[in-house]
Formats: sequence, C-alpha cells, structure tokens
Amino acid sequence: MKKVFIYFISLVLSFGSIAQSTLITPGDNQPNIIASGTNNGGITPPRMTSAQIAAIVAPVEGSIVYDTDINCLRLFDGISWKCQSENSDYVISGQNPYGIGNDEARDLAIFGEFVYVVGYFENSISFSTVPSTTLTTTNKSTYIAKYSKDGFCYWAKKIDGNAVPNSITTDENGNVYVGGSFLTAINFNPGFELGIGFRDLYIAKYTSSGSLLWGKTFGSTQADSLFDVAVDRLENLYVTGNFKSTIDFNGSQAGGNYSSQGGKDIFIARFNSATGAFISAKTTGLNCDESGTALFVDNSNNLYATGIAKDTVRFDNLAIGREVIKLPGLGTQVVYLQGYVAKFNSNFDCIKLSKLSYPHGDKIKVRSANVFIGSANSNILAGPCHMFDVFHAGMTKLSEDFFGFNWVTDVYGAVEPLTVSSSKFKTMDFDVDKNGNIVLAVSREGGGSGDFGVQSYETFGYHPYYKSDAQIKLKGNDRDIIMAKYDSDFNLLEMEILKKSGDQNLWALKISENNEIFMVGSFTVSFPLTNYTLNNNGGTDSFLIKLEK
Repeated sequence: MKKVFIYFISLVLSFGSIAQSTLITPGDNQPNIIASGTNNGGITPPRMTSAQIAAIVAPVEGSIVYDTDINCLRLFDGISWKCQSENSDYVISGQNPYGIGNDEARDLAIFGEFVYVVGYFENSISFSTVPSTTLTTTNKSTYIAKYSKDGFCYWAKKIDGNAVPNSITTDENGNVYVGGSFLTAINFNPGFELGIGFRDLYIAKYTSSGSLLWGKTFGSTQADSLFDVAVDRLENLYVTGNFKSTIDFNGSQAGGNYSSQGGKDIFIARFNSATGAFISAKTTGLNCDESGTALFVDNSNNLYATGIAKDTVRFDNLAIGREVIKLPGLGTQVVYLQGYVAKFNSNFDCIKLSKLSYPHGDKIKVRSANVFIGSANSNILAGPCHMFDVFHAGMTKLSEDFFGFNWVTDVYGAVEPLTVSSSKFKTMDFDVDKNGNIVLAVSREGGGSGDFGVQSYETFGYHPYYKSDAQIKLKGNDRDIIMAKYDSDFNLLEMEILKKSGDQNLWALKISENNEIFMVGSFTVSFPLTNYTLNNNGGTDSFLIKLEK
C-alpha cells in the first residue's frame, strides 16, 4: 500500500496547478480531479471492468485504474495489473496449476520450508516445474504437488481411478501421506487395485522427493468416505470417516472386518505408517448416519478425533448420547448430539469423550492445552437424523481435558433457515498461530451480510443455550472467501475479503511457524493478488494462496 500512497501523492502534486483552479468532469473511463476548496477533495482514477483493463494495449508502468468487477485499485507494475488490497497489511501471493477441465485443491500440509498440496483434476493439469509437468487422466484423478513457500513447484504426482482426495499430512521425516476415495479401481502409478464396493477408500505414502513408498485400499460394499489422516511419531497412521454394512480394513485377512450398527457408522482406523499394514480400528454408531471428520496428533502422540453424531457414540468403555434437560423458557427438551470430541492415548485407548451439541465437529486443532473445534454447514451427511437448518459456521474452544466451553462463536451468512444443499457457508477451516491468535476462513454461497461476532451462551449440562449475540457484519458478493482473525479470547482483530467475484471454495488453511497463512481451494474467475494473478482456465481451477505481513 505504501507504493500506492506515494503514487497518489506524486499524482496530486503533478496536477497541483489544475486542482487549484479546475474541475474536470470525465467520462467513466477518465480520471477525475476534484477542485480544492470543495467538500469532495480527492482523485478518482479511471473506472473499468476487468475485461476492459485486460484489453488495454501496452499499458505504461505505474498506470492505475479502479476495477469495478472486483472493487479493487489496480497498479500496472510493468508486467501485470496488481490489486492493491484495501486497508490490508498482508502481502497476498499465490500459485495455480494450468488445468483443462475442472480441478480443485482439497488440502495442504506444511513441512519446514515446503508446502504440499493435494487435489483432484479432470482431463489434464500442468505444473510449473522445471521442466514443466503435465498430468493427464481419462476420468477424475488425485494430484499431489510439492511447492516452496514462494510458490515454486518441485514435483507433481497422480493417482488414477476416479480418485478424489480429502486429506494430506507429513511425518517428522518429511514423508507425505494422502487419503481419499475412489470408484471401481485405482492406480497408484505404479500399483493397480480393484475396489470392493461402490466407493472405496485409499491411503498412500510418498517420500519428500515424490517417490511412492506404498498404497493401500479398503472399504465395504457400500459407499464409504474418508475425511482425514494423521500420523504420530510412533509409526501410527490414523484415518477417519464413515462406512455402511461391513468394512474390510485388512484385504480379506483376519481381524480386519467391522460391521455397522445401522446407517453409516464412524470409523477411526490405525495403520503402520512405515508399511501401510492394518493394526486396529474403532467403529461406533446406532441407527442414524454418523461420520468421523477430523483428527489431530499432539506432541505426546495423543490422538484427538471429532465428527458428526446424533444419538450414541461409544469408544472402548466411554459412551455419550442424547439426554433430557430443562432450558429456561423452553421446558423439557430432548437434546440430541450434533457431534463428539474424543482423546486417545498413544496405545489408541480412549481416555476422554465429550458431547458437542452445537457446533458439530468438522475440523480440530490442539494448541497450548486447548482444543479448538470448527464446523460449517456440511453435506457430509443428510437424512432424517441430520436435517440441519442452521446456516452458519461455528467454533468451540475447550480445555485439553474437555472441561466446559471456553467460548462458542457463530458466523452467520443469512437471516432465514436454509437446507443443507443451499447452506450459506459451504466450507471452513482455521488454525492457531504461535501467538495464540485464531485465523478462521470460510467460503460463502450467495451474497448478503455475514456476522463475525461472538455469541454469548449460558451452559446447561453440555448444551450451550443461546443467550445473545454481538454482530459484526461484513457484506460481500457471490461466494466470497472471507478471513477473520481473533485473539485467544475470540475478540475480533481484523478481517479480509480475499475473493470478491465468481464462485470458489476454500478447503483448507494452515499457518506456518513464521505465521505465514496458506490456503487452498478452487475458483472460477481470474483475480489479482498483491503480486500475482490467479488465472482461471475454464471450469473450476485450483489455487494456493499465501498471506504474510
């Protein structure tokens, strides 16, 4: 922003003699210098659409225009038109591969100075390695790519077979693990395996240089889902998701079959991270559809798990379920679960289990003896047990021992109830930086205002009963990517609208040890960042965005 302010100062000085005596009334694409002595002092640069700006022939370095499509002041630096974010202290950079057909980045992991991204693509996708790498497919395939923090791509690999990933992580040695689902058959390149049912699951391990170490598949005869993977320092790889009927984790060998109790059940499975061999699993559920959604391993090799549940969750000797409580003004109410949070020791024994009435768990992080759980309206599960009419993202902060709610916040996207399919907040993620600040990002469907304030609750049992709210509104357009930063007590510090036109999904957010913020997802309309322009090549395209101060 300093460059823009300096440019404005020089521009004002250069027009000084005009501004003192003349009022220029321009057309829409002409600059407007308003005479001094009026109540409207200032300079209005040419106002143009993105297409009009792109059509400018041989622009002069230092030229400045206002983009009316994305509401952004753009400066030509001799190479491209750069967006100067309003009141932003962030330098926003990015990278996106060149995809033919739809592609989407689904998750990322940070290891040292490297960023690993996993996503899917159709037809072909090209990465700016040296020399460039182009991956092709006849259906929908997984891609895995390694970047520097500055956006240089070292390598890109693929997994074929209608394979869609959901998660990526690294171990302490820099090895990379990915997990997702596939249809019919999968090719790890090399390594071809047939599926068991309609939609089966896969996990794979790569070295930091991109060499495949092993790939493994498992599933039931129904449609299964895998949502997260996590690895500890004891060669344990954990995965979570849902299944129906009987799932086989061990390739028809003994000890690998687990049966659901009705509907879709939660699973948390443990594999040997060195070999991919199955070790053990825990499953739970009752009559409704349930799902595990997120995992986190702390420095003591404890595993934290969260997910969506309605009635009963049981791990080992611990169980939670619905209960009957009395709420002020509402009388006796049957309160069903919306989710759960569980803690397992390094032997995979469940040592803590707690209810989440609202919000259910989509994401989980553990920082400084606190457990953070985030959620957004989700179509992971639907049906009579999960007809969510909420339309907001939320977060819960618990102590490490799950003792009570420290705070709960909701982020609203509409003022009327919405169904799962038309939820205002489609996806969300968050992380906690080394200063204890929480950075939350959401992608929203449709316009309207979003409230990023803290909801005040009174707690009755485990149920956070709504009391009042303090609304902080932010109005945006289309599907915005919106980032909010809070301190450890959830006081709002700052906000950013990162994407202002077109449709996009934010899928994952991670913060590095240097407090750099990285995000991945997809977008449909090209948009400029501080020093890079993300170019859409048709359909949905992947993006990797970095924010730093």
